[in-house]
Amino acid sequence: MAVDLPDNVQPSGSRTDVPDWAINFGNGFYIEILNDEKQGIFYRSCTPGGAVCRYSEDFWRAKTYLYDMMNP
Repeated sequence: MAVDLPDNVQPSGSRTDVPDWAINFGNGFYIEILNDEKQGIFYRSCTPGGAVCRYSEDFWRAKTYLYDMMNP
């Protein structure tokens, strides 16, 4: 459900900070390489500030997700 907010409202926190361990694709977009004991290595593609993230099991798919999020 969308909420109407005043035009001057900005999200709190940084919108472009990228975690130190992530692969930076510019403008706040990044991919993290994660390791889970049960699942093994997987990837998380995120928009600026981690607002939207998608998970995948291979790097090619992670880049595809990221590029799709970069060009809506």
